[in-house]
Amino acid sequence: MTHDSSELAISRSTLCSLAIDVCMPTVMSHPSLRPVRRRIFALVLGFVTAHAFATPASQDVALEFVKAQRLGDNLSALALTTASRTQTYSMLVSKLGADQARVVTIRELDALLPNYQSVWNLNLASVYAKHFSVEELRSLAAEGRRSKFANKVVERQSQIGNDVRSLSQPLLIKYVTEAMKIAFEKSTKQ
Repeated sequence: MTHDSSELAISRSTLCSLAIDVCMPTVMSHPSLRPVRRRIFALVLGFVTAHAFATPASQDVALEFVKAQRLGDNLSALALTTASRTQTYSMLVSKLGADQARVVTIRELDALLPNYQSVWNLNLASVYAKHFSVEELRSLAAEGRRSKFANKVVERQSQIGNDVRSLSQPLLIKYVTEAMKIAFEKSTKQ
C-alpha cells in the first residue's frame, strides 16, 4: 500500500495533535505522570520522524528504481569475490583444484541466490529512499542516466556505497558463509 504526501502530512499532523492531546490535558498534568507524558511524546515523535525519512511510497519507488536499473545484480559477483577470500575457499582449492573449487562455489552461491536477492534489493532500496525523493527516484527509474537527477547519484555515490556496505555486509557474510559451508560439506563427501 502506498501513500501520497498529503496523506502522510495529515497523518503527521494528526499524530502531533494526538501527542499534544495525550501529553497535555489537565488529567495528565500531575507531576507523577510527567515521565509517562514524556515517553508517549517521544514514541509519537519517533514514529513521525521515522516516517518522514522513508515513507512506504518512497520505499516502493526506490525498489522499482533498484529493479529497473538492475542495481542488485552484482550480488552474486560480490559473493564470489568475498567467498574466494575465505579460508574455506583455500581449502577447496587445495582439495579440488582452482577450477573445480570455483565451479563448486559458484554452484552453491547460485543455488542460494534466490534466498538473498530480494533482501539485498530491499536494502538497496532503503538506502536510495534515504538519499532521494520520490520524484527523483521515479525519474531515475524511468530515465536512468538520462534523468536530470543522474548527477546527484554520482555526487552521493560515496555516501550511498557506505550506507549499502553498513546495511548489507551482514547479509553478504551470511550468504557467503552458508554457501561455503555447503560447498565444503559436499567436497568432503567426494
